[in-house]
Amino acid sequence: MIKARNHTAKLPAVAMLSGLVALAFGAAPAAHASSISFNSNADITVQACAYGRGAAAIAQAEAQAAAELAAFVKGPALLQLNEVADSLTTTSAAEATQWVQSLQEASQSGITVANLFVQSGQPWLQGSDTCVSMTLVRGTDVGGADALDGDIVWDDASREVAVVVNGEGWPNKAKGLSAQQVAEVDGLRRAVSQVVGVWLQQNYSQYSNSSIEQTNDEVNESLKDVVAQQLHTRSNGLVKRWQLLDTQMLSDGGVKLTLEAVVEKQELAQAAQDILTAIGSPRVRVMAPQPLADHLRLWLNRQGIEVSENASLLVNANADVRVSGNSARLHLGVQVEDAAGNLYGQWNNNPALLALPNKTGIHRDLLDVHLSHEQQRAALANALHEAFTQMVAQGGLIHEIAIARRYLSSTAELPGVLQTIGGVRDVQVGGNEQLVTAQLRYNGSAAELASVLSQVLPPLLAAPLPQARIDNAYKIKFL
Repeated sequence: MIKARNHTAKLPAVAMLSGLVALAFGAAPAAHASSISFNSNADITVQACAYGRGAAAIAQAEAQAAAELAAFVKGPALLQLNEVADSLTTTSAAEATQWVQSLQEASQSGITVANLFVQSGQPWLQGSDTCVSMTLVRGTDVGGADALDGDIVWDDASREVAVVVNGEGWPNKAKGLSAQQVAEVDGLRRAVSQVVGVWLQQNYSQYSNSSIEQTNDEVNESLKDVVAQQLHTRSNGLVKRWQLLDTQMLSDGGVKLTLEAVVEKQELAQAAQDILTAIGSPRVRVMAPQPLADHLRLWLNRQGIEVSENASLLVNANADVRVSGNSARLHLGVQVEDAAGNLYGQWNNNPALLALPNKTGIHRDLLDVHLSHEQQRAALANALHEAFTQMVAQGGLIHEIAIARRYLSSTAELPGVLQTIGGVRDVQVGGNEQLVTAQLRYNGSAAELASVLSQVLPPLLAAPLPQARIDNAYKIKFL
């Protein structure tokens, strides 16, 4: 991931892939076009805005900015810095040129922007938008052991793979972590990320059921980062052992470590396969009027996407036939959301592509033509794939947990216990006198989560939990 770093206030890490997903897929809140500029020191700064207020809008704007930096560093526009080198006031043209060359060489050698650190400024309001700026500071270390993706040798006969990575960290007082501890975690996550990249190159076509071919380099990079991001929370289980090779002190109390980590291939491959399945072949429930519902179910089945009335990932659709004179056109809209109402993506057809003579049964005829039209079919398939990826990138579907308060001896520790579950994110706990409720994201089934809950909750119990009851594939109840 691109890590946001501010010299006066450390900000949370920005997930690189969720940024690329949000940029490409247009998930709400909508992010607006970014602007990139160079300052007099040859630093590269990007500004991005997202509609709305609060943490969600800030995260979306940060993701947009991160994605723009990623594309810029890897793209031909980077050469423009050479053209303005003569105008730099505090940095010589030679230093600027050397900085550009280091970025270009690192990109060509296989490094990703996942290894770059940026400074992130304070967000500001602009009309109905929330805006942020991110700066890639000239001189950021882009070489070294972090660029060794291509040097990993994937031996099918071996159960392990070793990788050398760098990890950087600054003290996190809120979590009581030293710079060394943060850097160790960062290094282990980078190790997992690099091995994921090689595994995807070797095995993507074998393990993915998605009908969309990942031929675009940016899509491949996005997919790699999504899988790596989701496996970050499991890095302790995937890294079998590691050793410290070198330590360097950084400014502001930071530390840079060089680690050699040994990753378990079988565990990583299984976890990555589960994530790819969630992206490529999820289980969905179709919510649409007839005859659109039947058309969509058939179309989804042909794409390898399972349709089930018990799924908690919803494909909501509507179709409206509009008549003008003797011609009829179809306005078709599709949204992907979860049962809790979170939107992951949407698509609208292009009604202007075709019109048919108005007649009885024109609704079905227009649906048949639009869903079989090559351009429309590809656009819808791509939009669904992007929405599924967005859902996984955000940490999976929202699950709701309800526990009768009489079973719990302590509720104060419940959020912390839930956050220890691998793959769990965004925990929120509430309730009333009779019931304790929690909402969280989890990249797995409700049944799997219920089983894990039965294992981690006993230390908080005043009485044994009853058998979990699962409603609507996302609500888990211990009542």
